[in-house]
Amino acid sequence: MAALFAGSAFDFKHPKPQHHTESTQRKQGSVPELEAHEYAGHYGFPKEDPRGIGLLNLRREEIEAHAEQYQAEGNNASVASGLWFELSGHFSNTERAEDNQYLIVEASHSASNNYLAELGRQGGHEAPLFAGRKGEYCNRFTAIKRAVPWHPGRGRNSIEWKVDGHQTAMVVGRNGLGSLDVDEYGRILIRFHWDREGKYSARVRVASNWAGGETGMVSWPRAGSEVLVIALDGNPDHFLIIGVVHNAHRMPPWQLPAQGALMGIRSRELTPDGGNDPGGSSNHLVLDDTAGRIQAQLRSDHLNSTLSLGHITRIDGTAGRQNPRGQGFALDTEGHGASRAAGGMQVTTEALPGGQGNMMDVGAPVARLTVAREMHERLSEAACTAGAQQADDQGEVAKQLHQQNADLKGNGGDPAQGQFPEFQQPHLMLASPAGIESSTAGSTHQQSNAHHAITSGGHTSIATGRSFLASAKDAIRLFAYRLGLKLVAASGDIDMQALKNGINILAKLEIRMEGKRVDINGTDSVRINGGGSYIDVSAAGIVHGTNGAFQVHAGNHSFAGPDSRPVVPHAVTSALKPDEPLPVVDALGNKVPDSHVIVRPGASETRTAIEGGKIAPEASLNHHVLRRWRRPQG
Repeated sequence: MAALFAGSAFDFKHPKPQHHTESTQRKQGSVPELEAHEYAGHYGFPKEDPRGIGLLNLRREEIEAHAEQYQAEGNNASVASGLWFELSGHFSNTERAEDNQYLIVEASHSASNNYLAELGRQGGHEAPLFAGRKGEYCNRFTAIKRAVPWHPGRGRNSIEWKVDGHQTAMVVGRNGLGSLDVDEYGRILIRFHWDREGKYSARVRVASNWAGGETGMVSWPRAGSEVLVIALDGNPDHFLIIGVVHNAHRMPPWQLPAQGALMGIRSRELTPDGGNDPGGSSNHLVLDDTAGRIQAQLRSDHLNSTLSLGHITRIDGTAGRQNPRGQGFALDTEGHGASRAAGGMQVTTEALPGGQGNMMDVGAPVARLTVAREMHERLSEAACTAGAQQADDQGEVAKQLHQQNADLKGNGGDPAQGQFPEFQQPHLMLASPAGIESSTAGSTHQQSNAHHAITSGGHTSIATGRSFLASAKDAIRLFAYRLGLKLVAASGDIDMQALKNGINILAKLEIRMEGKRVDINGTDSVRINGGGSYIDVSAAGIVHGTNGAFQVHAGNHSFAGPDSRPVVPHAVTSALKPDEPLPVVDALGNKVPDSHVIVRPGASETRTAIEGGKIAPEASLNHHVLRRWRRPQG
């Protein structure tokens, strides 16, 4: 018999196997040091006794009750199981009374009489079988020491019921909880088909192909689904759901057999009166294995939002595949869309065959941008040489472009370790080896806090349906390196004004002015100088001067009295002086109050008080003015 008893159990609420051992308390004879082990199964140790001490003691006492037993026989008809007696006059007796006391645990009785033998003699034909038969009684019994607790062991008065095989049941939910009734452990309620009272089970766990520490795949069976159930350890109190099956009321997500190439996930919106019934809005993730037309598709019925990859075919409802839409990828929604990358983003049609290489490879576009930056530098030098620009004009732009290209190329990285050069700043790059086009039925607005550079290897063409408007806070400088400038107005005037200083026109060869009438007006004077000979016209008079001949040709010469024509000055005015701060107005063009604050997008007020209803030019470049309000005085 075993001298040790070990027990094991498991409880998912304390998911660590429990192993405990109890030694026999009474050494009865020469008991070998053997161990008996029992796996009590799931929830084998009760919650109030997590170490299973009570169960181990029962099993230990069961062992001890069978460890040392005594067989005896006699003719005392009072012998019965459960009675005890004290043995006296036996060689094994000791001075301790409890050592001589025994508990009867099993008794069998045997009794006979001489009734049949007496009947034979009376009939004159004594049967040999009953000849000499006397009335007899004896019993045999098994006993143990009375001091040893006795437990009959399992299977004496009952048989442990085991549930073999699998069965199905229906998922149910409590009233008011819709089609999904699940607790914090993912347990649900089920009703077995054999349950005629319409009751539901205790909560039952649901098995999954993947479950970990706050990880895994989950799809909690909803009310009305048919689930496949097993009993852990065969115990009918320990059911476990291992799968879900379709039936005539809960059909597969896509029609079969026509849509057998579709596999994936399709869920259903949890509406108050739905969530597991046919119809309603859904989400799906489909892997379409149609021969020659495979695709992967992620879709939400809300606003028809879909991401499709591969040979794109619309998949709608249970009907499955519908009309083809093209090849590649498509991201569609009837709502809003946003794409953000804090480290930088590249949108390109430059190919990486087979998806090989660094996903942020910008070799081709950066090479083109480098050529463009070099063009800026060369033309900037030519413009400076010609006096059209100053050294810090377009050259400053070229320096900025050089730094930008360096940021795009990145540095470092170890491809063997999966590390590649990345953007050094969060740039957004749009690149294409063919062309980039944009179109809108509304307006297009481009904004740069720093410089705005445009480079083209061919022509830069602008066509506008109304006016071409350009405003520069500092200067507008145009430079043509080879073929000159041409400014033509098909109709209307060409006006050139210098609101503060002069207009300088310089040509190495000729300057031609031609028109039906040419007016030259000077409010103070007009001076014409050619080869040293000049005419000086002012209010004081007209002075001619020359070192050569002075010839006048006319059909008639007339010198009359004094005469003059007033010169009407053109209004050369500006509301903005060159060094004056830019006036600040609101969206309606009204002057901003003298005391106000500026608010940036998504931020609190800058607490920059600006007096006089104006903002300094530097600040106007660095702040996005959204709204202004008057700050209370005092």
